[in-house]
Amino acid sequence: MRRSLIQDLVAWRSHPARKPLVLRGARQTGKTHLLSEFGRSHFRAVHRIDFQEDPAACTLFAGALTPRRLVSAIELYLDTDIDLGTDLLFLDELQDCPRALTSLKFFCEQLPELAVCSAGSLLGVVHAESSFPVGKVHFLDLHPLSFLEFGAAVGEGRRVEYLQSLTTEDRIPDAVHATLMELVRCYFVVGGMPEAVNAYAALRDHPRRGFEAARTAQRDLVDAYVRDFAKYADAVRTDRILAVFEGLPAQLAKANKKFIPTQVRPGTRHATFQSAVDWLVAAGLVHRVPIANSGELPFSAFTVPNRFKLYPLDVGLLGRCGRPSDQVMCVPAGRVQGAKP
Repeated sequence: MRRSLIQDLVAWRSHPARKPLVLRGARQTGKTHLLSEFGRSHFRAVHRIDFQEDPAACTLFAGALTPRRLVSAIELYLDTDIDLGTDLLFLDELQDCPRALTSLKFFCEQLPELAVCSAGSLLGVVHAESSFPVGKVHFLDLHPLSFLEFGAAVGEGRRVEYLQSLTTEDRIPDAVHATLMELVRCYFVVGGMPEAVNAYAALRDHPRRGFEAARTAQRDLVDAYVRDFAKYADAVRTDRILAVFEGLPAQLAKANKKFIPTQVRPGTRHATFQSAVDWLVAAGLVHRVPIANSGELPFSAFTVPNRFKLYPLDVGLLGRCGRPSDQVMCVPAGRVQGAKP
């Protein structure tokens, strides 16, 4: 599964003033897979520590955060040699080891010749209880697969290349347009979360089974997000965060799609859910889109804080993030009932 962000990773590797890299993104957007593939393709060796899978590795960062001491400790722990000029040190699930996050500052200042990258869920990285290395790291954000990435992942590479070759003056033949719109409808159901895309791609010759497999993957992912709400938020906010998240389909089903607190819970005001909305935005689980009152530039001059729309991070998850009565199920043959170009 090729991601377009690989080009940014290659540019980071060769940058003369390279800083440690933090690849941010929501849970299961493919951060670990992307960095592992990048490391194998562009470095002599990849030395990976997964703090979620191996909590004991956090003790390596319990003492002084001097980079050379840490490298020596990691070499002993992994029973390997780390070449500072040709190897990649990969600190995965960074949110589970706040001291490792802090150490990136010292890798930047004292050992810039070693390429250090890390990945972590925005839920943990944003809400980490540790000193953040401001100005000492380079950030990249990984989102769900775009439509073009989705097309390539499900075996539609020829159509993807065709779309990429078009200019604004080209006209797409009607027959070709119809096949492309069918792919768009599939993307609306499956979305761009790698697990859902892989589940669908494996069964694409059996459309209904492929869509059902994708929906199962999406359901499991949404369940994991809900569990994370309780892990990273206090009890009061967890209730409000869940209410906002589950209410997304109902909000977007309205004619103007504006976020209205009374649709989440009758009798409430914007202030009641403001921190919950901010939390979800910071965690990368929703996109807040301001509503402009005028078509004049700059648009930001014609917006107000409490007028906005909320969209989930992935179009496919929109069918699974609501309450059971809001959830959408696909129909056979790959068509989304009622979908229009």
